[in-house]
Amino acid sequence: MRSCLRFSIAMAMAVLALAACSNPTGGTAAPGTGAFGTTGPPQSSAAVAEPAVTPQITTLTVTATASPAPTTSTSAVMAAPAAPPTDLSGEVHGFVTAVDVGAAQLTVDKVDWFTGAAAQQACAEDGITSTDNNRCIGYYYRNVNPMLRVIAVSPHASISTLSTQAILVPGDLTSVAARVATTQGSGLYDFTVTDGLVTELQEMYFP
Repeated sequence: MRSCLRFSIAMAMAVLALAACSNPTGGTAAPGTGAFGTTGPPQSSAAVAEPAVTPQITTLTVTATASPAPTTSTSAVMAAPAAPPTDLSGEVHGFVTAVDVGAAQLTVDKVDWFTGAAAQQACAEDGITSTDNNRCIGYYYRNVNPMLRVIAVSPHASISTLSTQAILVPGDLTSVAARVATTQGSGLYDFTVTDGLVTELQEMYFP
């Protein structure tokens, strides 16, 4: 009997223990309570996506202004006229018959010039026997070609004319033109031609 009683008591205590586990005295968790007893809706572990922001694009319009085309001035300097062609080169002797100061050109009657023994030989060939004023002894010129030539003068040419005392003095095309126009002097010039231009002009003296 005692054994049965002890078994019954043990069974009763086990039942009570099971009842206590199914209805704990600490009470039940309130709805919505999290794992750590905080209230509010459960938080999801996934990141919440931010709403997309549409960028505002501002368009800047730039209008290019073309530069005005350069205009040609009516006062532009005209190109210098080309020098006339010539067959003259080196040292030349001839009579200047005209001067164009504006165009810087001479009109020349070319001659063949001889001095010393060459002058004596040329005189003999031409049948000239007069020796007045040192002719055929010191100098002689032959002019058998009536052709006139026009030749340009360099702007940097060295020009000399004879003074009233038959002395060479610095001059220019204007002074040469004045002597030619008034038939002063001999009219015979010794000049140097370089690349088609007169670079040196010197009036010659002979009696």
